[in-house]
Order: sequence, then C-alpha cells, then structure tokens
Amino acid sequence: MSAALDPAASPSSAEDAALLRESGVLDELFYRAEADLPEMADAAGHYLSTGWRLGLEPGPGFSSDFLRPYYSASGHDGPPGLVWAELSLMTPSPLPRNPAEAQVLADRIRAGAVFDEAAYGRQLPAGLDPVTHYVLIGELLGWQPGDSFDPVFYLESNPDLAAAGVHPLLHYIEHGQREGRPARPVVNRLSFPPLPEDGRPVMLFISHDGSRTGAPVLGWNLIRRLSRDYRIVCLMMHGGELEADFARMASVVIGPLVWEEWKAAEMQRIAERLVALYQPLYAVANSIETHLMVPPLTRLGVPVVALVHEFATYTRPLRRMRDIYDHAEHVVFPAQVVARSSFEAFPELRERRGVHIMPQGRSDPTMPAGEAEPLSERQRAILRPPGMEDAFLVLGAGFVHIRKGWTCSSPPPPPPGGCGPT
Repeated sequence: MSAALDPAASPSSAEDAALLRESGVLDELFYRAEADLPEMADAAGHYLSTGWRLGLEPGPGFSSDFLRPYYSASGHDGPPGLVWAELSLMTPSPLPRNPAEAQVLADRIRAGAVFDEAAYGRQLPAGLDPVTHYVLIGELLGWQPGDSFDPVFYLESNPDLAAAGVHPLLHYIEHGQREGRPARPVVNRLSFPPLPEDGRPVMLFISHDGSRTGAPVLGWNLIRRLSRDYRIVCLMMHGGELEADFARMASVVIGPLVWEEWKAAEMQRIAERLVALYQPLYAVANSIETHLMVPPLTRLGVPVVALVHEFATYTRPLRRMRDIYDHAEHVVFPAQVVARSSFEAFPELRERRGVHIMPQGRSDPTMPAGEAEPLSERQRAILRPPGMEDAFLVLGAGFVHIRKGWTCSSPPPPPPGGCGPT
C-alpha cells in the first residue's frame, strides 16, 4: 500500500515513486517544466515530497484541487496523484482525472435512476457531490450507491465483468438490468428468525430441494430425528411441497432460494450470515446439489457432513463433487456402488479419512397422520386379489435406482439374477 493510502508509510518512498511513474499519471517533462527542475532531477520524488503541497500537478489534465476533497472524504489524504495511481491498480478502466471526465460518468449514472443521492450524501462532508464521489473513489472502495445495488457483489457474481474491468453500476444501468443480472445479494431479502433459547446445540441442515422426492424426504426424516437433540436451522435451496413439513420439524427455516440464486457469491454471504447469527456446531449437506455451500462453511470453521446420493458417472460438471470431497469433514454414501463410482472418478478419495458407507434406512412419509384415506373395495381387490391375500406386496412408485442400495431378503425369493431395479 502506498503512502497515500497508508498514513504510516513514508510519503517519498522508492515504491511510491515507482508506482507514480508506472501509472502514467506523472508526465516528467511537464512536471519538471512546471516545477522548474533541472533535467536530471527526480520528478517523482519531488512531487511526492514537495510538489503536491505546492499545488503542482503531476501531469496535464490532472486537477488536484478537484480530486483532493473527494479522496480526503474517504480517508485518503496525501498526494492526489499517488492516490489516483493507487486506485488505478484496482481497475483496468481509466479513472477520471478532472471534472469533465468525472461528469461524463456521473451523468450516465444519474440517467439510470438507481443511485440514492440523499442516502449516499449523508456519508460525505457538505458540498461534495455524491455521484461524483462514487465515480472517483466510492465504487472502487465498495461503497453502495443505495439499497438497490451492491457493486462488490455484482462483480463477484459476474466474473466476466470483473475481468473486463467495467464499472459495475454503469454496466447494470445500461446492460445488466435488462439482462436480468441480480443487483444485490439474496441474503438481503432472506429472513433469519431467532432460535428458541432452550440450551440445545445448533445444527445446520442444507436441503437442495423441497419436493416430495428421495433426498428431501430423507432430509425431513433426519431433521425429525435430530431435532430431539438439536435446534435445527434448515436452509432450503429450492422450494417445493414439503416446505411446510420442514418448517414443522426445524427450529428455523431459511428460504427457499430459486435456481438463479445458486452462485458462489450468494452462498458465501448466506454462509457468513448463518454462522454469525446461529453459530452451528456442524452442518449436514444433503446431496451434491448443495455443493456451493460447503466450501464457505468450512472456511468459516463449520464442519460439514455431506450425504452423497449421486453417481459420479452422471454428475456434471464433475467439479461440483470436488467442492464436497475437498472440504467436507465427513462424506457418507448410501451404498457401495455409489461410493465406487466416486472412487473411480476421484481415486484419492479411497485414502482420505471421514468416508463412510451407510444405508439410508427407513424414511417415513411426510404426510401428517389422518390424511391417508382407506383403500376402496376396488383398490383392495386389485392389490389383494382372491387367493393372494398373504402374498408379499411391493409397491413401485416412480423409479428405484441401483444407487439406493436396496436389497431383498424377505420371501418370496427374488427372481433369477437377484433383486434390482426393473
């Protein structure tokens, strides 16, 4: 960090002089003429130690008197040319050097009707224009132009824009809004209710879906069992008909989210809020589909138990599994065949600690008691025809996949080849 942004640093250090030269803001011929320096004099050193205090400009088109109050309002005192050079390292886009260049950007921002000048201006000394401050330094420092836009989040969730060095708010106003790019993180709209104070530890459960399908039904059963010993915070990454069932069993339900919000930048902010508010003892990530939540949770010190139901052979992109296998404290497979698929794709997984193979066991239906209707005589005749009242009855609902690890051990004997999905 240069002396301009670090008050403890020497204002005339060799590093600062080199930065000033490399940034292009210093025109040495112009400055020597302005300061009346001999040809061999160190123009950069003179500007940093003396020239800026005398009101000398580092180059043509640079207006220190215009820039200095806006820089100082953000706590960045010192040589304006050096502050500009330091800020220019944060973006490949050219920074304004004078009122005319700043005005061009400010006018484009005002045309978008997104910037909250009143709210932003409350952070500044009287007399400074809020939009001008934003285009000169505020956006680079992560200042928000209002409640409706977060520039740091916008760049993190759109790495293509960050690489291109665009102004995030200008891009949103002129392109992103029309393209449907989110302007602020989902964590801002989510509700995080308080937990009951009953002394039980807190466990975070992440469900990728709320539909009445395999993994969510298993998740609901796990929450029902674990809620005896834990206060359960359930993050619903997508909604479905089981939302009310999850809400009845968990202490707190966050969400649901929508597919478009499944981004690493979103999950990082959600993880930070969950850990700060609830301080979970550990987390259970139910399905590979929850993979984006696992790295940020582990970085925040929360151990994760990942339940992997999916085959590596059909999981695409495969790097989703890497998020789980590189970060989860424990990985649980429901059957040998599922584990073997991942072992073939990730051979090192065979040797890592914390890998378990555990059958899923019984999952009760989520339908509350009293909602099931008795069989009609016609249904009973179909399911239990005359002469087969004591037969072993298997009901097939949907598809039974070999990855579920189910077995047949009860009579009648299995057909040739054993039991398996048909």
